Amino acid sequence: MPSYPPADDRLKHLLAQEINLSVDTWKLAFWIADGIVKSPEIRAELDRIAAAHRQGQPCGDRHCKGCFDAQLATASVADGPAVETHVVADGSDDPEHVGDCPGCNVATAARPVEVVLPPTARLSYRLEHRSKGEITWRQGHPLTGLRWTYADRERADQRLVEMRALYPQYEYRVVTIATTVAETVEETH
Repeated sequence: MPSYPPADDRLKHLLAQEINLSVDTWKLAFWIADGIVKSPEIRAELDRIAAAHRQGQPCGDRHCKGCFDAQLATASVADGPAVETHVVADGSDDPEHVGDCPGCNVATAARPVEVVLPPTARLSYRLEHRSKGEITWRQGHPLTGLRWTYADRERADQRLVEMRALYPQYEYRVVTIATTVAETVEETH
């Protein structure tokens, strides 16, 4: 059995942490992560990505934070501020409310036109909350140290259900964040 450098152990640990959110036991998560890291196809892809990064080239992975940040920094220097945010809100008392969202029984304007994103767009999902009757949405919660931004929509929806059960005095929503070098688009569900 080949021995891998300590960086692979760290990668296995990080993968297992993410996998553990979806499986029953830590042991199973670590076993899955170990198989992923030792897979020849995945090793070849990781080596290709590492080689691209060493050469200062983008690796082509749309979720690579390092490449995205480098592109964003380059665009910021060349073109000034490169990030814009657009929010489509979801509460019936919200001035930006559109469509017939499941959070309320109000059907106002038509659903927004879908934004066509380039293949380099990175999607994430943020959970936001507010006290009932309050107008402003906030990210995070003062009583918990939980993570509020997720790469997986299913995990964000699962956390939404959990938080509604734990803290019924608050309203919650999931905001989809599509980030590109040119802009960030947020859409609330």
